[in-house]
Amino acid sequence: MGSSEVVSSPAYKLALSPPSIYPDGGVFVEVVDVRIRCKLPGAEAHYVVDPILSDTFDPNPMSKICFDTVHLSETNMIIKAICTYKNLEPSTMTTSKTFILEPHPPTFDPDGGSFVESTQ
Repeated sequence: MGSSEVVSSPAYKLALSPPSIYPDGGVFVEVVDVRIRCKLPGAEAHYVVDPILSDTFDPNPMSKICFDTVHLSETNMIIKAICTYKNLEPSTMTTSKTFILEPHPPTFDPDGGSFVESTQ
């Protein structure tokens, strides 16, 4: 048997799957609570909230961590998020669609009907 050649390969880099954002944008009345989840148990979801026309920051391992939900109360916002886990490369970034918050529709009291006298 002859001698064999030694072959080397570059080191493997393991990275996390990108986070999921639910709901992924849409139209809501006044506020919305958004969930950001990582597939790997124990991974942390780091996020930033930006106005849609501003590209100020991308999330990094020092960004806020989503422990439960992100409460949005301003309109025309997007969420950008990554997942991190010890000794692994951060995930690629997930960017949500735009969150549009509309005011609550008005209510009327009394709610219509026929009146003999004026109402206040």
